Amino acid sequence: MDLTKWTTFDQRQRGRREIIHSVSNPLTISVRRGDNSDIPDTYTSDGMTDVWGYGILLPSSSTGKPRVYRRNLLLSLGGEIVLQRIGQPEWNIRAQQGALVKRGRQVVEAMQRDAIPGRPDSRNSEARHPVYHLGIWAGQGQTTPVWTSDTKQSSGPAATHTTRRDRVDNVLLFARQYMEDHIARYLHSRTNRHGIPEEIEAELRSRADVFAVLQRTFPGADSLLHPLYSIVTPFTTFSPREHRDTSDTDYSILANFGAGCWLVLPELQLRVHLQPYDLVIFQTNSLTHATAAVDGDCEADQR
Repeated sequence: MDLTKWTTFDQRQRGRREIIHSVSNPLTISVRRGDNSDIPDTYTSDGMTDVWGYGILLPSSSTGKPRVYRRNLLLSLGGEIVLQRIGQPEWNIRAQQGALVKRGRQVVEAMQRDAIPGRPDSRNSEARHPVYHLGIWAGQGQTTPVWTSDTKQSSGPAATHTTRRDRVDNVLLFARQYMEDHIARYLHSRTNRHGIPEEIEAELRSRADVFAVLQRTFPGADSLLHPLYSIVTPFTTFSPREHRDTSDTDYSILANFGAGCWLVLPELQLRVHLQPYDLVIFQTNSLTHATAAVDGDCEADQR
């Protein structure tokens, strides 16, 4: 992948390196498949076409001095919203978020240490990197949903089964709490200040109907999962290979718990910068995508 030719939606203003926050009025940008380097307010640096100027100045409530706030981003392809990036929350919420994310990293590390890994993920730089699909799904060729084998941890020594299941359950409990505390609030009428478009909101809300059916089939599912999803897949590395997740529903939810990184969209020749705690809702089943490091700005611990 040659990233030097692609348009960049970056959170930084020229000469600025501090973290900046999103505001409620999202910026909608119409894109097309292929080259998008003619989008206004771009400049070229080191062979990369970067998009700047999408921050606005607002007075700080504490100092009264202007601070740069990043606008949320919507990408529209052929009149359809295919991606929304929601930036970091207010500082008081972010502090709570950080404490929860720290615990989330700990339970994911414990699961990776003790639980039997899932199948290797060919999308990652290391073909043997394990991926855990946790929750309920209907796999390829299946018509009836089931708890995934990664969730049940049925194989392996009987003596460690309880420990392995506990590790998996802890990750699911973390994901459910994070979803309820820091993602679902975007859909609440009183707190939807981030401009969730109707098509995304309708898709996410429709999942509650599907989840109600799952609850009847799988008693107790609501204690580990959330009406907005039935599968959780934690990643701790990049996925540099271009791919589509064809079995995903429309508008998957990607939460970034690591350092900043690029969400690369090869078909659009775009790359979208993600800061820690950014949230992206996009069509993983139809948009080819990958993730990549940002020089000097990323670690190998991204999701």
